[in-house]
Amino acid sequence: MKRSVLSMLLAVIVAGTILGAIILLNEQQALGCGLLPCFSTNPESLWLKSYQISSPTNATLRIGNNGPQQTTLLSYNVRDSYGDQYNSTNWSGPTITPGTIAVVNMPIDGRTFTFQAGQYFTITVETIRNYHFAFSISS
Repeated sequence: MKRSVLSMLLAVIVAGTILGAIILLNEQQALGCGLLPCFSTNPESLWLKSYQISSPTNATLRIGNNGPQQTTLLSYNVRDSYGDQYNSTNWSGPTITPGTIAVVNMPIDGRTFTFQAGQYFTITVETIRNYHFAFSISS
């Protein structure tokens, strides 16, 4: 091959590599991570692994803790798609250590609403540090 063709090919490869790196960096920065792994300053990071509607008045959630510290659930609120809500009272939630998943039963009294098929609900849990995490479920 001619030297000019090799030079052109090398330039295209280098330009493609640079363009790919710029796109990757842009994607990472959009996530707020830069080139380093994402680290949250929030000591709590809860996520919903799965859920089951056990009865018209009980939902069972499997909640994971990705944060660096253990957390204890203090209260919860369930809101249906119509805006009706149930607030937990006198509820003692579990303590969830980092890297684990807790099975959490969340009963409602059934007076305002029940878990009916085809409806959507938002369950918001409050932790002992006053952080709030909302999870959407449907029955």
